[in-house]
Amino acid sequence: MRRLSWLISLGLLAACGQTASAPASEAANEAGSAANDSAPASATDNAAADTGMANATDAPTPAASETEKPASVASLPLKRGFYVASDTPCGRASNATLSLLGRDGFTVSGRDFCEFVKIEKTGATGYRVTEECSSGGEAWGTEEQKDTSVVAWEIPNDTSYKRKSDSGWESSARYCAQSSLPEPWRDNDISDLIK
Repeated sequence: MRRLSWLISLGLLAACGQTASAPASEAANEAGSAANDSAPASATDNAAADTGMANATDAPTPAASETEKPASVASLPLKRGFYVASDTPCGRASNATLSLLGRDGFTVSGRDFCEFVKIEKTGATGYRVTEECSSGGEAWGTEEQKDTSVVAWEIPNDTSYKRKSDSGWESSARYCAQSSLPEPWRDNDISDLIK
């Protein structure tokens, strides 16, 4: 019983960030007894564990992914070219479902350009991308609008992705060969845009 009360006190002090003030001989005896005790835990020891009096050193360590910092990368590991919304056949692509991915960003709806300001690898297939998107402008007869957002990209392979913005919208797309798209995209020269 004396051992149990000492373990409970030690557990409470450890939980509060304090050290035990038990006599050194008692602590040494208890530590030696615990180290040499090869018998299964007694009901009293189990009761201490069940009451949440575990030693502070038994606390779980954070997973490696929680402690690693995201690494900056130069570009996303995707094939450059046309991407079409996942639920749309390549041959039925439209401005609303099509984007053109280049090294530094992508064009959406044929008129909005989103530049990759910062790309961070956050996991095996995860990326956090700061995107600065501009829409409108002189060519469209409207004032240019710029908007910056942080978007989580999930890239399972080099021809598909899912995106979720910090504001909550989601999208997914997959690569479509240019020859599989309808006109006018099928015959456009995009070589300068996807370098």
